[in-house]
Order: sequence, then structure tokens, then C-alpha cells
Amino acid sequence: MPHQNLYRSLSLPLAVLALAMPAQGIEGDGAIGAAPAALLALDGDVEWGAFLAAECTTCHQRDGAADGIPAVTGWSEDAFRAVMHAYRAGQRANPSMQTVAGRLDDAEIAALSAYFATLPPAQD
Repeated sequence: MPHQNLYRSLSLPLAVLALAMPAQGIEGDGAIGAAPAALLALDGDVEWGAFLAAECTTCHQRDGAADGIPAVTGWSEDAFRAVMHAYRAGQRANPSMQTVAGRLDDAEIAALSAYFATLPPAQD
């Protein structure tokens, strides 16, 4: 597996993705800005995204039931990438999410977006 060594070296606290990723106002929300074209053009590795997402889904429950923490399943890849880029660029105000997004590179964000896009949206 090409990412095997990377898997072992990851020390990202992705569980804190649980904090403040709003479920509304994602698509076309001018407040989040646009992800760079290079990020949008990447092909995300769904398998790698599934590995990285294991900690995310500890708090971002697939069914959306997590004390106001929105599910991230079923988002379009572009929306997920735009939100994560906005956190990474400091355009969205949440220190925990800014820290997490700041530690993710473009390939990791692409992988996470590809994986979450394959899952059905949360049921309210």
C-alpha cells in the first residue's frame, strides 16, 4: 500500500474535527471562500480518506446526532474541500478546526473529501 509508511507516521488529532463544522451554508456560501483550483483538481484516495476519517467520525457521527456537531457524510467533495481550506486559511473562526486543517495537506483533504462524499448524508 503506497501510504503505509505515512499511516504509521500520522499523529494528527483528527478527532477534534468534531468542533464547529456547520452543516448549513456550505455550498456556495461566499463566507467560506473558494478552495484553490489545485486542491479542487486533486483526485482523492477514498481508501486513504477512510483511514484518516476514523478519528473524525468519533465526533462527527454519521447520523448527525452529536450535540450540535454536524455530520460530514454526504457532502460534495468541493464543499468539504472549501470548508477545510477556509479553516486552514483562517477564514472560518474555530481554533480547533483551524489547527486540524492546518496540519492537513492538500492530498489528505482531498482523500477525506472523497471518502465522506461516498457516504450517504446524515438522516435528521
